[in-house]
Formats: sequence, structure tokens, C-alpha cells
Amino acid sequence: MAAEGVDSTMTIATAGRAAVGKTTLVLALQRGRPAADGTACESTIGVETASVLVKSGGQNHRMSVFDTSGEERFMSTTQAFLRERDAYLLVYSLADLGSIRDIHEKWVPACVECAPERAVFVVVGNKLDLVPTEPDERPELLTEALATMQERVLELTSSMATAPLFLETSAVRGDRLAELPGEVVRAVLGTRRDLGLPMRTGRVDHPSHVTLESGSGPSAYCCS
Repeated sequence: MAAEGVDSTMTIATAGRAAVGKTTLVLALQRGRPAADGTACESTIGVETASVLVKSGGQNHRMSVFDTSGEERFMSTTQAFLRERDAYLLVYSLADLGSIRDIHEKWVPACVECAPERAVFVVVGNKLDLVPTEPDERPELLTEALATMQERVLELTSSMATAPLFLETSAVRGDRLAELPGEVVRAVLGTRRDLGLPMRTGRVDHPSHVTLESGSGPSAYCCS
């Protein structure tokens, strides 16, 4: 039976190098506002959980988020929590070229190995506040790294039922933050519908959540 006021539930796992802002991003979604106060998050030890209630399409959808550590010493724990999720939030920093390479060299392969066919991959470039927003104003090395990453991610996720999404945001400044949860929800529900799978409902026992009204405008995709 569905939790009161919740039309569907879905599980999400984050993945990405340490210090790219995964936890800051999750907290911004949970609070319903950007981390404009510059609050520094301590490195995640193993896995932390959060619950976010998203309003989209006139319904309430609860995202149960497993925020995993990007540190190598917690990799065995991280892999256990990557299994059988509805969506994967692969996060990199637009100000860190190494974190961009890690997406297609390490994190997407690790998630693909654990993912069911229905899984949705959402690749998120965080820290948009630290680089030019317009692609043609960016350093060439950044542009090339993003193009290579996108090409490789498309190849690596070709066995999934849905093509990956590529978005950019700033958890601190709030750029396009409201679009992210709605994109995840619509992609997960759309994939389940296309595969003829029922919508998952049920109570998620996480301590807190906030409501986010997902944006109705077009998504901002990087590398397009």
C-alpha cells in the first residue's frame, strides 16, 4: 500500500569522486534551496541516506537517495549500495577535469555492472558557479573533456533501456537545481512505463524530506 500522499517511490544512488559536491547537492535537494551559505559538507563515510518528495505531473513521488562515498577505502560498501537502483546520479565537478574522466573510466562502469535494465543514468556536472555557463566561453580542455565523457557514457550505457541524461547545476548557487528531481522522476517513470513495469509504491523510512516543485521548462543539457 502506498504511503499517504505518495503516488510512487524510487531508489537513487549517487556516485562520483570525493569532493565533487554530491552530498551538498543532495542536501540542497532535501532542503529545497541551494547551499548559498557556503556550508561545507564533511566527506561521506560509507553511505548516507536522504528522502526527497518531488511534485511532478500533479503527483507526489518520493526519491530515496543513497549518497555514497567517493573514497577508494569505502568502495566495497559503495558497490553494495549501487545494486538494483532505479536511477544513478553520476556527479562530477565542472572545475575538476579528473572528476570528469572518472565518470566514464570508473563510476559509470561500476554502476552498469550493478544496474538493472530499467535503470536511468543521470550525469550531473556540479559547481557551475565556478566555470562559464556558456559552452563557447569555456577553456578548450574542459570542452574536450566533457565531449569525450559524454561519448563514452553513451557507449557504456547502451544496454540500458533509456539513454542517459546530461545536466549541469550548482548546488551552491542553485542554477537549474529545481529541474533535476523532475528530470529524474520523469525518466524513471517513463522507463517503467515503456517496459511495462508497475509503478513502485510504499513507505520510505527516512527521517526527513522537503517538497520540490519540478520545473516545467526544458532541461539544460551540457555537451549539446
